[in-house]
Amino acid sequence: NWRTPQIQPGFADAQYTARMDQGRNLVGQWQDTQFKLAAARSSGVEGGHVDELQRQVEALVGQINASYEAKWLLKHTAPPHVHTIFNKELERVYDSVMPEFLRNLEAMGYDTSKFSFKPMRNAASGGSVGMDFDLALNEGESFELVKNGQPVNRHTFQVDAQQAQNTAYQAVTGQSAIASDIHITTSMHVEAFSEQALLEQNIDFTNMHPARVQQAGDVFRTKVQMSMNAAQHNAVLQTQAVSRDLEKELRTKVVPFIDSRIHQEALRGNHTNVTKLQQIRAHWQQVYTRVDQVGRQTTDPYEIRRLRQELEMITGTEFSEIVDQMAYHFETLGKFFR
Repeated sequence: NWRTPQIQPGFADAQYTARMDQGRNLVGQWQDTQFKLAAARSSGVEGGHVDELQRQVEALVGQINASYEAKWLLKHTAPPHVHTIFNKELERVYDSVMPEFLRNLEAMGYDTSKFSFKPMRNAASGGSVGMDFDLALNEGESFELVKNGQPVNRHTFQVDAQQAQNTAYQAVTGQSAIASDIHITTSMHVEAFSEQALLEQNIDFTNMHPARVQQAGDVFRTKVQMSMNAAQHNAVLQTQAVSRDLEKELRTKVVPFIDSRIHQEALRGNHTNVTKLQQIRAHWQQVYTRVDQVGRQTTDPYEIRRLRQELEMITGTEFSEIVDQMAYHFETLGKFFR
């Protein structure tokens, strides 16, 4: 079993607050340096001074990308234009790593001439700062992976590619790809939804196959487990990270799926099912209100503890097991309300 540790007031609170302060300072340093760079460029300054400021910006962007706290603060407290500036600089960092990443794959025995990769983001994320980065291999129906002249499966490639990325990212940026939450993915990745429609802004649930709904429930569980197991999080940060996962899946998939089924059952005139589904929706709305506060709004450790206790009272289960309850309801929608 995996569980989030119970939050003990004192050390965990102090550690959380200190880490948030460090993240806040890091974001402030980047904003100051980014402003200096923009001012230098707008004044027509060229050459060494601008180049040095650009190097400083890239270094600070890499540090922020490796800091959960700094990214959280940017994502949830910065205005949209700051997100745009940061994402542009981060894209520059990712682009600078790609040649070394491909060289590492070639050294492992892969022919990278036919490889292409694309960033994967949920459409609902818009242009906000991402907490992680998934770089997916473009795969066609007849796509074959070959290493040293021999076919290999996607799992083998995924392991090799992640190692190649980890080494490249460290060499180019001086930062950890693991701490930065960078993942090379294929269709076999444990966090990949087999139903691509689940990544769209407005999901059409009407023709979704029950097996793919089941797989989505497993992805929910995996995402939360990975947040819980993240070594860099203390108990307060774990609670916040898991709440972010729950909030995102409730907002983009679970509650919209319930609404879709309510509409479907109403059209059929099945008032009993409509009532049941409305009760389920009310339950998850109560959960959503609290995980949204913990995951996206507050940095007060006392408030995070209080809301976690409320969540356990509402769901009647350990905080770490809420995702199982959510996944079960999602899977049930796919099986029985069709």
